[in-house]
Amino acid sequence: MSNKISLLLISFSLFIYRNVFAEQTFKTVVEDFVNSIKDPLISLFFTAAIIVFTYGVAKYIMGGEISKNSAREYMVWGIIGIAVMAGVWGLVSVVKNTFGL
Repeated sequence: MSNKISLLLISFSLFIYRNVFAEQTFKTVVEDFVNSIKDPLISLFFTAAIIVFTYGVAKYIMGGEISKNSAREYMVWGIIGIAVMAGVWGLVSVVKNTFGL
């Protein structure tokens, strides 16, 4: 009985492999893996930069004269972070389109 179940499972596995994964090449598997990592990371860093900038704006508005200098630094670093992430996103897009990845 267990041999029949094993044979059935092996047959089912081969069927799934042929019909689902046969269209995927190594290139598509790697692309899917890289995109599954790249897209969330870029979004995460964009979000972090926007949060830092927003924190600086809030601190600037609510703070006194002493905290305004600190708030300016947060805003500057937030803008730098946004610019860097926009540059990385653009560079990745250019490389991806240039090499057909």
